[in-house]
Amino acid sequence: MLFKFNKMRISFVVALTLLISSFSYVKATDGICEVIEVDKGQPIYQTKFKASAVQSLIQKQQENYKLTFAKAKGKVGELLARNVIENGEVETFAGYVSITTMFKNQGCTIQETLRSKADQGIDDIYVALKSDGWIDQSFPPIFHEAKYDGRCSLKLKDTVTLCRQLSFQWLDGNLKKVQKRYASVADICLNDHNQFTITSCTGCKTKFKENINWLSDMLADGDFYRTASLLCADGTLSIYNVHGL
Repeated sequence: MLFKFNKMRISFVVALTLLISSFSYVKATDGICEVIEVDKGQPIYQTKFKASAVQSLIQKQQENYKLTFAKAKGKVGELLARNVIENGEVETFAGYVSITTMFKNQGCTIQETLRSKADQGIDDIYVALKSDGWIDQSFPPIFHEAKYDGRCSLKLKDTVTLCRQLSFQWLDGNLKKVQKRYASVADICLNDHNQFTITSCTGCKTKFKENINWLSDMLADGDFYRTASLLCADGTLSIYNVHGL
């Protein structure tokens, strides 16, 4: 499904709501990590699901995909955030979709390339679309980290080699890893079990490479936004701005 939207409305809403998180970042230098802060004062969006429904989704993720309880919780937090965003419930994300959804709509699958085998990397990247269903590069990407926490506490992790999650260094390092994984990927088309293939494998790989290079360029230019979501055990889902200091 292609998403149609008014460019002026999107540009205004995104710029106004995410202004504080836009160009404040520190490029990677030896021994220096960008300081990252979640704006917990006021979520840009909040809703509440039934706690029993959330627990049921977690159980289904465990059973269907053979995930540990911890990974299943994280996956549900990611999927529920994506669901409300792509359904247009979050004004800040008006007209944006997950880059994973964009590729799936075009007959390509990128999940295994975007994330490591240990399911590590950027949780989600949201982009605006053109009428042909591909990225509208006149709008900045939104890098998103999704969390689930039973105590309802949102914390971005500090990593040993790439600084804190959503920092410039962390984003840059993970995009470089994606580029390396891409070089060894033989096929990122939807397989026979998906019943259809819209774009050829060559087309998928070409577009994937172009889009990852564009994301890297936008990151280097400081033309990007960052957000984080938190799903609590009681079913509360909140989305916050994230910015560098």
